[in-house]
Amino acid sequence: PLQLAAAGMVQLKPPRLDMPMAALSMEVWFPADYEVNFTTSLRQVEAYSQRQPSAVNYETGKEVVEKDFDFAFAPRAKRKDAGVQSKMPKAGSRWRFEQLLVVDGKADLKIAYHKPEAKTEGWLSYLSKVCNVF
Repeated sequence: PLQLAAAGMVQLKPPRLDMPMAALSMEVWFPADYEVNFTTSLRQVEAYSQRQPSAVNYETGKEVVEKDFDFAFAPRAKRKDAGVQSKMPKAGSRWRFEQLLVVDGKADLKIAYHKPEAKTEGWLSYLSKVCNVF
């Protein structure tokens, strides 16, 4: 699996198209123990303003039906998979971004991240807690 460095930057850009996109939605998940800072032309939102598309499988197979087959009573498809199969993280912190009307691919999202260093106590403050002194 991909391992993040202690600090770094990630840049996400949508595919460049020759025509405008009506709406662009991005969802970013990051491990909870990282601090992140976003620089973006997108708007950060709690919920998307547009309905999100669902995966559809248009694969029809290579079966041939009999002559005069009644498609109104066709059996249900046996396959339930559709679209691209990928494992999406569902742990950590989630951020959502959107932009309506993207022209010339002018939408970008830069993420600067770092893992905060664990704060260590000095020996004097540790002793004062343990011995109730100072």
